[in-house]
Amino acid sequence: MKIKVACVGNMNNNMFSLVRYLRDFGIDAELLLYNREAEHFLPQCDTIDFNKPIPWIKRLSWGSIRSFFLTSPQKIRKDLENYDIIIGCGLLPAFLEKAHLKLNIFAPYGKDLYFLILKNNLFDWKLPLWLVIKYYQKKGIRNCDLSSITISNKLYKKAVEKLRVKTFSLSIPHLYYKEYCNLKPEGLKYSNFFLELRKNYEIIVFNHCRQLWKTFVDEISWKGNDIIIKGFAQYLKKAKKRAVLVLFEYGPDVENSKKLIGELGIQKNVIWLPKMPRKEIVFGLSLADFGSDILVPVTWSTTNGTSVEVMMSGKPLFKNLPITPEEHKKLMLGRPFPPIVNINSPEAIAEHLLKYENNPEPYKELDKKAKEWFDKYMGIGLAEKWVYIISCIYEKQEIDINKLKFD
Repeated sequence: MKIKVACVGNMNNNMFSLVRYLRDFGIDAELLLYNREAEHFLPQCDTIDFNKPIPWIKRLSWGSIRSFFLTSPQKIRKDLENYDIIIGCGLLPAFLEKAHLKLNIFAPYGKDLYFLILKNNLFDWKLPLWLVIKYYQKKGIRNCDLSSITISNKLYKKAVEKLRVKTFSLSIPHLYYKEYCNLKPEGLKYSNFFLELRKNYEIIVFNHCRQLWKTFVDEISWKGNDIIIKGFAQYLKKAKKRAVLVLFEYGPDVENSKKLIGELGIQKNVIWLPKMPRKEIVFGLSLADFGSDILVPVTWSTTNGTSVEVMMSGKPLFKNLPITPEEHKKLMLGRPFPPIVNINSPEAIAEHLLKYENNPEPYKELDKKAKEWFDKYMGIGLAEKWVYIISCIYEKQEIDINKLKFD
């Protein structure tokens, strides 16, 4: 008999990726979309072949804040009654607690862990509603079997301590490798644009994470996009090759970034693209020379989708990881330090780009290393750990922490 698993919610297309891996391992996993998923995180944004309905993808009539008050416990139970294991993100802990159901694994994408738990200044007309959801979300997280959280920042740490929840440092496998191991341009809206870009420029630098470096959202959401912009501008002062920085109109600081680019006088070497599906971005990355993720000091956490997209594409990754390999290995269940270009300033970015001009081979050697690291620690190797956890919960066996560790 197959284990029947519900993966609920699809922020960052994480659950769609997990479902496909689980099905490859013989688990009867299904993706249950909330009633209001972000458009660019729908399954069709993360797969080329979406011409016909997929029977193991279903749409719920609930999941949003408003639907929490409009959905009966009976409806929630009916939608989930046929599953042995429930994994989910977002407000699923609150919905399941309302329906007196157990959430087996809470796999938060970030704010669903700490926003309601720690936010106290909800002084508006919605306060009573927020307090109700907050109560159920906290209780639902506390009652779940496990939470996949890496304690990578103080908000995560504070929320976990407050909730007293059992955690393990395994992220969702962010990308389904079969989808992108041989991505073709056919069927992609922007493939011709990216192919032309490759013809016109000798060096292409990608920064596709949200523009968020000036507007305060919360204390851990900074992306440091200004660092890549300033570093690229410094590089252009000495550059001998045609170079372009590719940015995306995504996030609250798009206008601030455009203003900074204007002040630095590099508009001709920056291209802005609209927010687009992952499959389009990954094709563009496959033609780039460098990718970039968060450039303020962070640890490698359970939510580094942008980094994984770059590494899976086999590109050198600009990232700021201010911890030692030993600290990283301890934090991330034995994963070795990732093969990245570890930088901490605009000057470092400029220096690496100039070095690349003169001798690209050391950076191109990261191609194979990055892909191998992805496969073992964020791809199929990570999926195997999830299969083990699911099997243990299903069979009511104790999880051996040593089996979650990487060699």
